[in-house]
Amino acid sequence: MGNFAALVGCPSKEAAQSENLWGQYWDETLSDNKGWGPVWLSKYCIGGFWMACFSSEDEIFIQRKYNDGEDAPKFIGYFVSAVTAVERLKRRKSLMMTLVPEPLRAPYSDLYENWVTVFQIQFRQGVFLDCDDLFDMIGEEEGSTALREHISLVEALEAGSTEVDLIDFGLTGLIFLGVVTEASAESSSPEVIVDKWRYSLIGGPIPELSNWPPRPNEAEMEFARQVISEMKQKISSEKPWWKFWL
Repeated sequence: MGNFAALVGCPSKEAAQSENLWGQYWDETLSDNKGWGPVWLSKYCIGGFWMACFSSEDEIFIQRKYNDGEDAPKFIGYFVSAVTAVERLKRRKSLMMTLVPEPLRAPYSDLYENWVTVFQIQFRQGVFLDCDDLFDMIGEEEGSTALREHISLVEALEAGSTEVDLIDFGLTGLIFLGVVTEASAESSSPEVIVDKWRYSLIGGPIPELSNWPPRPNEAEMEFARQVISEMKQKISSEKPWWKFWL
């Protein structure tokens, strides 16, 4: 099994999901064990591809303390061995590609394969999903409920569901794929847009890997140019006639 209880020897999976055992086992068992690491997480979203690492059985209960010793709000996280995560990432690749805009599926298929290879270099022992910063903005209870739903959606995809929509993954960078804001369309180059899309899936450059991420290919660039052009046309069509004189 790849869940927290099996990995670190706490009493049971049920205990890991209902008691605050995370701090105890992380502090005492894992903090000095190289090869464990966190999911890429910005202040605003979870890297989209990372969601394929996890399943419901990996859920853990987390509750930290404030500086004054009082309990902080409780929330959930996910914790899995690297071996199990990689197996899932490989098995779920085609499922994750269904959440990618069709023009990006071919280039992102290659990006996904390369990213899994990089993942294996980075995470030799295991990986955990800790949304503390993200949940600070939306609330621990609300965030935990949404995250649990996200994991269920991944499992529904694996079970062959056709009811999963991109918008359902509101906590993840998947919702940014193929989208450009009005401000970005006016001021950003296709290269910048492509970098943002990639960042929303896999995170930024890795200092110890000089060739990561790989350079965008022409299919990505062409799609970015198309999306920018469409947004500019939309802006132009909605702009009041008198503003054209300014």
